Amino acid sequence: MKLLYVVTHPITAEKKLTDQMEFMRERGTQVSIVSCFDEDQKKMFSDEVQVFAVPFSREISLWRDIVSLYKTFWIVRGLQPDIVNASTPKAGLIGMIAAWLNRVPCRIYVLRGLRHETLRGPKMWIMKSMESISAFC
Repeated sequence: MKLLYVVTHPITAEKKLTDQMEFMRERGTQVSIVSCFDEDQKKMFSDEVQVFAVPFSREISLWRDIVSLYKTFWIVRGLQPDIVNASTPKAGLIGMIAAWLNRVPCRIYVLRGLRHETLRGPKMWIMKSMESISAFC
């Protein structure tokens, strides 16, 4: 079985997913992770975890978000995972869309914070809509 985690920042992966990834590896699952890693941060995971760097932007940036979706889409297409587990607002959105487009059979969206709770006006509406898209996918 192949499992792909998608998170915005490597610290989230280190703090929230390390034990889960180890548990899954011990049971024979091939584990991979997509995040905005730099070269030093890639070393925080064992050699048994495939690490892919995608430049996620926390703020809305149409061009950067399209680039991130494109890269994530092709990573998912290449890995052909059985499960995609995406969390954090931006990586959750991009990871779920990429998994949905690739028809990954099991797509798990873990809600780790609601970005829209600190916003007002049109930006809040946009963020709520993006959260709905993540959940739909």
